[in-house]
Amino acid sequence: MKKRYIFSIILVVLSLSLFYLYNNEYNNKPNKVIKSSEDDMTMGDIEEIFQKYLDENNINIKFGTTKYLDYITTQMLEPENIDKKLEKHPQYELIGIYFSEYIVANQNEELNNPLSLLRFKNKTIAQIRNMNIVNDTQKK
Repeated sequence: MKKRYIFSIILVVLSLSLFYLYNNEYNNKPNKVIKSSEDDMTMGDIEEIFQKYLDENNINIKFGTTKYLDYITTQMLEPENIDKKLEKHPQYELIGIYFSEYIVANQNEELNNPLSLLRFKNKTIAQIRNMNIVNDTQKK
């Protein structure tokens, strides 16, 4: 039950983040596609940005570890324990999307399989946005 609740919260946060990005990138202009550099960013790119932040701030956690997942989960689900410096990062919105995708991939055990891990790291913001739009449309 708790996993389902956490998963629901993550999906809501991810949807809101992508909605925010979608509105900012397209300025509510129908039928006009504007491509941004964020659209082409992959989870692997954002992971590198996040890892650089961790290294620069002497936060000694590495991808795939329990400490890594705990840190990410805390940032997403415990507002009272949010890393205030990370919250001010210029790419915090993208890092939040990465966190959501990482938690979902971890719950689905996609990070244990090398092929699934490669797919995760190569997934772009545009692909995530499109999947969320399709999912939202199917729910209606």
